[in-house]
Amino acid sequence: MKTRQKDPKREPFISHFLSLHCKQTRISSHRNLRSFTGRKQPIGKMPEGPSMTIDNGSDSPPSLRRCDNPWKRNAQHGQSEVYRRMLGILNRVTEQSLTILLEQAQELPLSDPDHLPHVLALLLDKAQDEPLFAPIYARMCRDLAARVGIQDDLTAACESHFTESYNLLLQYADILEGPISSQVIHEEILARKKFVGHLKFMSELHKVGVMSSNQVVAMAETLLEHGDDRSLEGLCRLLSFSGLALSRTNERAVYSFLIS
Repeated sequence: MKTRQKDPKREPFISHFLSLHCKQTRISSHRNLRSFTGRKQPIGKMPEGPSMTIDNGSDSPPSLRRCDNPWKRNAQHGQSEVYRRMLGILNRVTEQSLTILLEQAQELPLSDPDHLPHVLALLLDKAQDEPLFAPIYARMCRDLAARVGIQDDLTAACESHFTESYNLLLQYADILEGPISSQVIHEEILARKKFVGHLKFMSELHKVGVMSSNQVVAMAETLLEHGDDRSLEGLCRLLSFSGLALSRTNERAVYSFLIS
């Protein structure tokens, strides 16, 4: 039986390989021990990086640079506290929290002439931007109008907002006759959505008794009078929202709109 003779040229390589293998085995066993024992074993101190010192010529800390026009919370509304609290209530209102948040809203000085226009504008903007919550906003407005006594101001603000949104929508009939860009198309679609959202809120206010049937009929007659595609779309939306409730009190008006 022949025995393999050792190659003297390969012995240094084999010894170096074995030393590296033993070293790697010790490192892996140490890592496994740390994984079982957590970080109780000392890891070692990290080397400290270079320190930086600022010499401003005095012992006082350097002053911060302030901008000329800093941000201020709700500064554009004039009454930041009332506006902020009402916005927080509207952001949290749901079917379950309506009663509790209504009591919080009742504590605000809503009947104050300085606060009322901004609060009503906030209510209308939130309702038209979130039509899914329009029934909840309508019931909240009904209860606030009854407890605080702002029903006349609320209906007047609704009519003014309807006129403003409708006139803004009609402007795109002339704008789209010229050069059309993607920005103009986006703005026109957004104006349509806001107007439909406002009609949805008006119909919900009519269902809860805040808006009268005559006011809804007046809006429908205004839409029918112009007769363009945007107005007819708004009329169809309005009748789909409040046609059933309107037919119970003013069936003749609904019939006249349908045959026109």
